[in-house]
Amino acid sequence: MTMADDEPREPSEDNASFQALDRDDVPGPGPRAVLLCGLPTTLQPALTEILTASDAKDHRVVFCTRDLVASTLGEALAAAPPLADALPPSALPPVVVLSGMTGAQIHGVIDRWRAAGLPAPIWASTTPTNLDFSLRALLRDLLAEQRAMARARQE
Repeated sequence: MTMADDEPREPSEDNASFQALDRDDVPGPGPRAVLLCGLPTTLQPALTEILTASDAKDHRVVFCTRDLVASTLGEALAAAPPLADALPPSALPPVVVLSGMTGAQIHGVIDRWRAAGLPAPIWASTTPTNLDFSLRALLRDLLAEQRAMARARQE
């Protein structure tokens, strides 16, 4: 393994793109966790209820910290930082990354989140490829993708 193999990967057009998600019952890659970035920690009770109702109560909730932003997505999802270390919502774009969930669970979480009237985040799920991405770069890429999709809708 070379030094380059150990470094976090950057998203590119070849390895990061939007894909529709089926309502299947096959868990996706990564630990059973939900990573929240740019969202208030006060959402944790509501998210816990949503996860329970979506048959995903065994998924941990992880709020993004300064240290996690410097890690890979996989490392961030496996971490268990104290809630008190969470970055304030103004520090990052609002992103929710769902890991280790089936398509049905992902759809359940998103549908219940919207029905609860919670702030609209950028949604993402783990893939074998993005688990090795730098979290900082992934957040930047997701925000750029969201902006491009919004511009396309306006045209």
